[in-house]
Amino acid sequence: MRTRDVPASDKSGIPASPPLPRPCGGEGRGEGDCGLLAHSACDLRETLFARGRNGDGAYSGAVHESFAVHSISPLTLTLSPAKPGERGARVPRSSHWSRRAIRFAATVLATLAAISCCGDAVAQEFTLRGHDLEVQVDGRWAGNAYGGYWPVRVRAVNKRAARTVTFRVAAGDGVPAVEQRLDLDQNATRRFTLLVPQVGDGAHGQFEVLEQGRRLDKMSGSVTMAAAESGANPRPALLVVSSTAKDCQQFEDAATLLVAEHGVISSGHSYGYGGPSRSEDHEVVQPATLPETWLAYTGLDIVAIRVDELTGLPAEQRGAIVAWVRTGGTLLVYGLTPGDADRARLDSLLNVDDQGFADPEWLSPARPPSLMIPQLSSHDWSWSADAFAQRRWMLGRVIAFRGDPFPGTPADWSWLLRSVGRENYVWPERNGVQSRMPAADFLEFSIPGVAGVPVYAFLTLITLFTIVIGPVNYVFCRRKNRMSLLVLTIPAIALATSLTLFGYSAVAHGFGVKSRVRSVTFLDQPAQTAVATSRIAFFAGMAPSGGLQFSPETAVFPVWPDAAPFDGGTVDWTKTQDFASGWLKSRTRTQFRTVTHRAARERLEVAPSAAGGLDVTNGLAWDLALLIATDENGDPFATQHLPRGAATRLAPAASRDWQAVRAALAADGAADPRHSVRTAIEPLPFVQRMMTGAGAAEFTGRLAAPNLAVGPAPLPPNSYFAILKANPGVDSGATSASERVGLHLLVGRY
Repeated sequence: MRTRDVPASDKSGIPASPPLPRPCGGEGRGEGDCGLLAHSACDLRETLFARGRNGDGAYSGAVHESFAVHSISPLTLTLSPAKPGERGARVPRSSHWSRRAIRFAATVLATLAAISCCGDAVAQEFTLRGHDLEVQVDGRWAGNAYGGYWPVRVRAVNKRAARTVTFRVAAGDGVPAVEQRLDLDQNATRRFTLLVPQVGDGAHGQFEVLEQGRRLDKMSGSVTMAAAESGANPRPALLVVSSTAKDCQQFEDAATLLVAEHGVISSGHSYGYGGPSRSEDHEVVQPATLPETWLAYTGLDIVAIRVDELTGLPAEQRGAIVAWVRTGGTLLVYGLTPGDADRARLDSLLNVDDQGFADPEWLSPARPPSLMIPQLSSHDWSWSADAFAQRRWMLGRVIAFRGDPFPGTPADWSWLLRSVGRENYVWPERNGVQSRMPAADFLEFSIPGVAGVPVYAFLTLITLFTIVIGPVNYVFCRRKNRMSLLVLTIPAIALATSLTLFGYSAVAHGFGVKSRVRSVTFLDQPAQTAVATSRIAFFAGMAPSGGLQFSPETAVFPVWPDAAPFDGGTVDWTKTQDFASGWLKSRTRTQFRTVTHRAARERLEVAPSAAGGLDVTNGLAWDLALLIATDENGDPFATQHLPRGAATRLAPAASRDWQAVRAALAADGAADPRHSVRTAIEPLPFVQRMMTGAGAAEFTGRLAAPNLAVGPAPLPPNSYFAILKANPGVDSGATSASERVGLHLLVGRY
C-alpha cells in the first residue's frame, strides 16, 4: 500500500506535524507503545478517523477526502490513500490545495488531541503593559499533579509615582484565589513569586492586576497549571534548569516504562493498564527565572542542573533548592568531571559535609539490571560505578553525575530512577498523602470525641418538633377551644426547637477550634537546621474570622475526604501565608499535611561519661517523655522524663524503654500494640508512615514489624530519638486551637 508520511519538516511548506505525546493509556495499544490517544482523543477518532485497527495494533481509518491514518507516532502522522470500502466520510477528490488543507486540518486536530490527552504542566509566559506598569509573568513549571505550589514568577516595573498594587490569580473551577499586595516606589522594579496551592482538579487561572480594589483594563492573562492526576501509578516530575534546550523524551520514555511495570506488579493487569493519564511531566527553565522560596519546588520530584549553573545561582535561589532537598526532593547535579575533585567541589558548594543527616560518603549505584525489554537494550551512559553517585540528605538526596545525562536512553534513565527508588521520586509515596484527590484514610485520622455534625440527634429533635408543632399542638388548642392560640404556639415551639438545636450543638462541640496533631521534627544540630512535618486534624465549632495563618516557610497540603473535595478558598501572601477563607469551615472536619523548614539553634548537649554511658543536658525548649541516644559507636542509651534545662546520665537502653515507645505509638494509633517496636529511623520511610491515618497492623519496615524481638535500636551513631510531652510549636495555622490528642516525635543528630 502506498503511504505518505508527514514529517516534522515538510518540503512542500505544509505545517509540520507536531510531536505527539507518548501513549497515555486506554485501548489500542501497539507492541512498542503504551497506546495511542486516550480520553478526549477518542472523541476525535470518532469524528476524524473511522474506527479500526491495523495489523500492528495502531488505529487506522479513513480521513476526509481519501487519506487513511495508519499510525500516529511522537514524530509523524502517517497518511495513505484509503482503500475502497474503508469506513469514514468520503468526498470527491479535489485540487492539490484542498488536499493540503485537509492534511493541515488533520495535523491541527492531532495537536488538539495531544493537548487534551495529556494533562501536561504547561503555562504561558507573557508581558502586560498599561497604566504606567510593565508586568512580566512566567508560569512555566512542571509537576504539581498531586499537590504542591505552582510558582507564577512576576517582574513588575512601576513608571508612576509610588502606589500600592495587588497582583492576583483569580479563582477558577478547582483553583483557589491567590493574591499579594505590593508597595511600588516610583521607577521601582520588583520581582516576586505568586504561589498557587494545587488543591483541586482545576488547571486554569486568570492573572490580574488591581489598584484600589479595581481591576486594571488590559492587564490580565491566562495561566495554565497542572491538571490533577487521578492515575493509579504516578510518574515523576522533572524540572531541568538550563540555559540551553534539553531533550527530555528519553527520560519520559523510561518513566512510562517504570510506571507500566509498577502497574503490572501492583494490579496484575497487562502492560500499561492502571497507568497515569499524563504522558509526560517535565519543563526546562532558565536559571535566571528560578524562584527564591523552597515552596515553589514542592510539586516536583527531581530537579536537574549543571554544576556550573548551580554555582552561579544567587544565594537565595540556591538556598531554596537546598531547603527543598532537605524536605524530600531529589537534586541531580550533572557536568562533573572524572575523579573526586568535582564531588568535593559539590560538597563544599552545598555544605554537605557539615550536615548531620547526610550520608558520610557518596554511594555508587548498583549495576543496571538486564531486562528483556526492547526499549532497554541500548545505552549512552557509561554503565559503570563512576557514572553517578548519590548521598542521602535528611529527607532528600543529591545525585552527582559525570558528564551530561541528556538525552540518554530509556535504559539509562531507568537505571538512575531505580537507583533513586520509587518511594523517593513519586510524589504521593514520598509525602504519604496527596492534596488533589480524596484521601482514603481521612476518617482514620480524626479527633477523638468529634464525629462531625450530630446527625442522629438532630433528626430526633426535628422529628419531635414535627410531632409537637403539628398534631400535639392542634389537639391541645382544640381541647381548649382556643384555636386562635395556634398563631402564638407555632412560632413559640419553632423558636424553642431552634434554641434547643443550637444549644445542643454548642454543648456537644463548643465554639472553639479543636485539633489533633501528629508531628515528626528532624533536628540537624551541626547544620542548625530543622524540618518539621505534621498531619493536623481540625474541627471548628465556629470558624475563626481570620482564617489560618501559616509561615511563608511552611508548605501546606490539604487532605480531603471522599465526600467533600476542594470547592473554593483564598490565600493572601501580602504579609504571611494567610489561608483567609474557605479552608476551615464551621463544624466540618478538616485536615492538613504540613512541612516546615527553619533555622534551629536549640540543641541537646550529649557527651560520653567517664563512668560509662552518656551525659545529656536538655537544651531544647521542650520536655522529653523519653530519650534514646547513641554514642559514636552506635550503642543506645536511654532515659525517661527529662525536663527542659535538666541534665542526667543515660543508662544502656532496656526493654522498658522499647515498651514505652511501643505504648506511645499505639496510643496514637501509629502502631499495633501487639507488635514489638524498634525506633527510627531512616527519615523518609518514617515520615511516610507517620503521615498516614491510624496506621495498619504493621508500621512498615523500620519502625515496627510483627514478631520482631526487642533489640538494639537501628539509630546511627551520634543521633537520638525522643518522644515529646507537648506540642513543640508545630505551625498549624491556628494558634488558638485546643489540641485534644497528639503524638510528637523528635529525631536528631548531634
